[in-house]
Amino acid sequence: TSAQMSPAAPNNGLLRKHLDRLRSSPNETLLLDGGTGEELFLRGVKDDRKIWSATAIVNEEYHRILEEVHKSFIDAGSQAITTNSYGITPGVGFTDGDEVKRLV
Repeated sequence: TSAQMSPAAPNNGLLRKHLDRLRSSPNETLLLDGGTGEELFLRGVKDDRKIWSATAIVNEEYHRILEEVHKSFIDAGSQAITTNSYGITPGVGFTDGDEVKRLV
């Protein structure tokens, strides 16, 4: 039936628990892997269509912009920060293991 969860479906109880924790404490921050790319591109980070907005992570010249984007989200009241790391994976311009060095 449509009410059954597939094995790949997220654990809604666990997600709800994390969201409740975020709501109850203004000092909690949730890190997500998602898109901050559009804001980075608007602020001058180049989109090479290969590693996308991960360019801001791997090129030191864009680190300040990346920090400013995250700070602007926090200043606006965000309780979630995206890691912007989805482009740092093997097969998308990085060799196996090389991407880990970029994230540490």
